[in-house]
Amino acid sequence: SGVYERAVESLKRDAPSHAFWLHEKDKHYQLIRDFVKMEKAWREQFPRTRIVGTEVPFKGHIGVVGEDVVISKEKTHPDQVPLSGKIDRVDKDAHGYLSVTDYKTGGNNLSAIKSWVKNGKFQMPLYAMSLEAGLADGFESPAVAAAYYLMLKNQERGKGFVLTDVEHELGESSSKKDQNISSQEREEIFAQMKQLMKTCLEKIQRGEFPPLPKDFDVCKTCNWSLVCRAPHLR
Repeated sequence: SGVYERAVESLKRDAPSHAFWLHEKDKHYQLIRDFVKMEKAWREQFPRTRIVGTEVPFKGHIGVVGEDVVISKEKTHPDQVPLSGKIDRVDKDAHGYLSVTDYKTGGNNLSAIKSWVKNGKFQMPLYAMSLEAGLADGFESPAVAAAYYLMLKNQERGKGFVLTDVEHELGESSSKKDQNISSQEREEIFAQMKQLMKTCLEKIQRGEFPPLPKDFDVCKTCNWSLVCRAPHLR
């Protein structure tokens, strides 16, 4: 509980009301206890796997070169645009393989790798591609063998993908078959994701930024819908 209390103290000056934290304390204590319990079980199952980075920054360039999408640390082509971000967590096992974890407070609208192309989910493939392209210092040319969304609300590590044809200690084959893939399948899906990225990057180069979401239903709960310039909201 000391960690939580220190976090609350550091946030006092920014929190709208400290009474809120007092009201929410027990719920957050339980969330922390559940998370620690889950992590302990994970470490017992995979003792040679360790966290090697949290809030891992990556920075580089991405662009269409010929018919391919190229991601590189340095700008190698005039049509590349800056690419940067932070990965919530990176784990490494004894074989040198990496896993990417993204923390989520809920599990809505998340999908496993076999649905990423259909649903236009760029986050996880971009994280994996950026790590493997050396955009994060200290992670030069690694192989990402697993990627997970860790849903804090229900303490579930899932979605994403797990490679089944390489020897790693970053998770086991899931009972949900859409997460289990071979290295070749991953590369095929990533190639399809790059085609989606190619379309987006070409629009960026043309200065096209239409406010047209893939699913208009998301606008119903968006906090910015009242000021959005999307024609269907006017």
